[in-house]
Formats: sequence, structure tokens, C-alpha cells
Amino acid sequence: MNATIAGIVEHYRALSACDGDAFGESVEQVLGRHGTSLKVIEATSAFEVSPRVDWNKGSVVRLIYERWSPGGGLFYAGDSEGDREAMEVVAELGGLTVGVGPEAPSRPSRRLPDPTALSALLETLLHDLRESGRCG
Repeated sequence: MNATIAGIVEHYRALSACDGDAFGESVEQVLGRHGTSLKVIEATSAFEVSPRVDWNKGSVVRLIYERWSPGGGLFYAGDSEGDREAMEVVAELGGLTVGVGPEAPSRPSRRLPDPTALSALLETLLHDLRESGRCG
């Protein structure tokens, strides 16, 4: 489980399909007790749970961009529906979005098959930045 100020992400990647289904039913039962006060997004082998408020990953990306105005471009990689809003904001602001894996949100700037390919892309980008003298 990953807890953040914004919510909780409960991963169940290590469970079998049968155990994953049972886990999902248990999560839905527990969360159902909270009525409509919580928002649940089913991601890749995970549940993203957050308060039902007027902000999301996209509004956080926008806030960071507006407060710290990066001199370079924006880049966001996401692997599940929980990343859709952030990717939309990054694209709106002219940044690069990368969908990773089969369950990535639709319409990213680019798609990669898996996290290994993302790692290779980031290593190549870092190498190119270092070669150009724009990164230490």
C-alpha cells in the first residue's frame, strides 16, 4: 500500500487472479461503508482511493507547473486510468505524455509496452541531455 496526502493506492499484483477478485470484493465492501465520500479508480492490479474533492492528479500537475514554472518541458508517464487526468493536463500544457503498458490511458503522445521500455527511454533522454551539456 502507498499512502499519500491525496489518498491510498492498494496494490495486489502478487495475488493470484482468484485471490485478486476476492480482494477486490473486500475492498469494495469496506469502501462502500463510506458512501459517496470516496472516489475509487481501479488501476492495474491496484485500487486508487482518494477523497471525493475537486482536485486530482491533473490539478496537482497544473499547480506544480503554475507555482514552479519549469524552464523545460513537461513529461508524464502513466500506466493506468488513474493517470488520465494528469496526462490530459500535461498534453494541454504542451508536454509529452507516455502511456506504459496495455492499460495506460488512451491518447498519450507516445506508447511503450512496459516499464522496462520506459526505463530505457529515460536513460536515453538523460544520456542525450548530458551530451548536449544541458544536464550535469
